[in-house]
Amino acid sequence: MSIEENKALIRRFVEAVNTGDEATLTQVIADGFTVYNVANIGNPAAAKQVDRDTLIKGFVRRLQTVPNFRAIIMDLIAEGDKVVALGRDTGTPAVEYRGIKPNGKSFDVSWVDVYRIRDGQIVEMVVEMNPETARKQLAD
Repeated sequence: MSIEENKALIRRFVEAVNTGDEATLTQVIADGFTVYNVANIGNPAAAKQVDRDTLIKGFVRRLQTVPNFRAIIMDLIAEGDKVVALGRDTGTPAVEYRGIKPNGKSFDVSWVDVYRIRDGQIVEMVVEMNPETARKQLAD
């Protein structure tokens, strides 16, 4: 795939996360998808191989918890089989989220993800995001 096709794949993935489009998520996420937290790069024992269906169910469940959840891509940079996305997650939980009962407060958390693509699917994602930021925003 070309660099522009890889970037388009990530845009499609993020939009499917935002809408809970399970069919598209099944198409763009490879079986045997692996996710790393940036702190664990280079530590194979810390890698999490995630079952695609479990991952998709988690995205759908998040939309039930945070109905107005939005992942927003601010920038994409691509080279070879990798795409780096700079973005933000926003939303207002409707039920308990990260241990905080709903209180009308919203979160706005930035993130950087590095995706590796093979054969038109995402096979790996390295995540840099601090979930405690959302928790603090909701609790304050």
